[in-house]
Amino acid sequence: MANSPTSLPIRRTNDLSIGRRSTPGAAYFITLCESHRRASLIREPIADEIKRSLDALHASGDIELIAAVVMLDHIHLLGVLGHRLSLGRLMGRFKARTHNVLRPLGFEWQENFYEHHLRADDDSRTLRPLHLPASLSGKPVPSHGAMAALVALG
Repeated sequence: MANSPTSLPIRRTNDLSIGRRSTPGAAYFITLCESHRRASLIREPIADEIKRSLDALHASGDIELIAAVVMLDHIHLLGVLGHRLSLGRLMGRFKARTHNVLRPLGFEWQENFYEHHLRADDDSRTLRPLHLPASLSGKPVPSHGAMAALVALG
């Protein structure tokens, strides 16, 4: 069905997995959105469960998390993929871990996610848009109302 001037654009999130490769030991920048893009992820208990789930995946060695930012309706992750799970399975495990908290509140993750494989020859300026404060405190961080909370790692 073609888009009419009054209809919303058709989401093509399934196209995100075309050409996706999971390379153990590679660094990835990952973005995962709440399915209805509602500003809910910073609310307790959702933000707490996101942090617990990320801590568990980090502790298991499935991903070495470098940074995680919880925004109002999506999250950003920066990490190195472990050797046990593919990237798709890792994100599936994260979604499953957080499902029991999100679903009863009427929230769920989008089916797919965006990822960018950071190659060894990538310019360090690739990460410049990700401004992290000196301390990852887990408390709300003021930043023009866009960034809601930083997840403390470690």
